[in-house]
Amino acid sequence: MGEELDIKVDYSTVINQWSWCITFTLEGYSHGSFTILLDNYHVDQMLAALRTPDANERAIEKSVTLSPGQIERLFDSLPLKLNGRLASLNLTVAQVADIKPGDIIPIAINEPLPVFIGKEQIFEAAIAEDRSKLFLCDIHDKTTEKQYE
Repeated sequence: MGEELDIKVDYSTVINQWSWCITFTLEGYSHGSFTILLDNYHVDQMLAALRTPDANERAIEKSVTLSPGQIERLFDSLPLKLNGRLASLNLTVAQVADIKPGDIIPIAINEPLPVFIGKEQIFEAAIAEDRSKLFLCDIHDKTTEKQYE
């Protein structure tokens, strides 16, 4: 918004109700997150800046209508990271503490393989090999449609 933000620590003022809470989390780190709390004043400032005429002009410029073919090409080219849980094993803390170098830990391969986007399981599949490459086959959808009323 181009406006300098002067941050002053003021321990005499306690804000006990925040308008917005934005949390950023690093994937794969249980403690890798930070939160930004915004009070009413700063949220009002941001909304006022978004409502200015030049912001509206930029919004109109960005609202170019796309054809169904263009939308389909954009959708087909979205990068998507799938994670498969090849094996899973439940161990107690005592069992983990007893593991020594050279120990063999028996695991069972998940059949079918659960496949996730983030933490959401989207399907199950079998793993197939062809010419030294692994593929997912026999895919069964696991997503459920949510009803909004």
